[in-house]
Amino acid sequence: MMIDLTKYNIIDISMKLSNDILSWPGDRHIFRHNYAMKIENGGHANVSRIETSMHTGTHLDAPFHKINSGKKLNEISVESFMGNAQVIDLTSVNNIIYLDDFINKLKDNTEIVLIKTNNSALLQEREFKKNYTCLDTKAAEYLSDQSLKAVCVDYLSIDKFDAKEPINHNIFLKKDIIIYEAVDLSNVDEGEYFFIGLPIKLDNADGALVRAILLQEK
Repeated sequence: MMIDLTKYNIIDISMKLSNDILSWPGDRHIFRHNYAMKIENGGHANVSRIETSMHTGTHLDAPFHKINSGKKLNEISVESFMGNAQVIDLTSVNNIIYLDDFINKLKDNTEIVLIKTNNSALLQEREFKKNYTCLDTKAAEYLSDQSLKAVCVDYLSIDKFDAKEPINHNIFLKKDIIIYEAVDLSNVDEGEYFFIGLPIKLDNADGALVRAILLQEK
């Protein structure tokens, strides 16, 4: 079967990886891209390398990220990384997203929810902001009961910055619901899409960098 991509708008919702990318505080999340060999320096090819955590830029969390007995990346089926998606615009919400913000908004065929907030604007900045908008626990529990493949948020964590326990992470990951973090929804309207968020094929991993896109029928 051939898919006619001219019938779709293709929207890239991934952060661009660069040496000055916004990242979670701490050296372990710093992204480094450099050239190990350059033609201009006498090499026979241009060869670059990266150093990064699997939780920098647009990425996914596998259950093993927070649950030691949880599934690792290689144990998740590739079908789980794509599906019917719904972008819910909650840019009118400040700081905390409550259960009531989702009532009567989720469509029956939705497999992947993308939550658009004012965080998408924060992703464009280089300085990490601790007071990003975040899910209330009851809102997270409600979404986890909706038979979803994945939930996507537009900042670097689905939990509060100062959370003593990764409660929201655990709510989803214990049900094998993938968490995508740092998806850039700044240029995406509320509505229905098809989501594809393929991770690099990494063995024995707790997560992975992702190139995430949305397909929208024209």
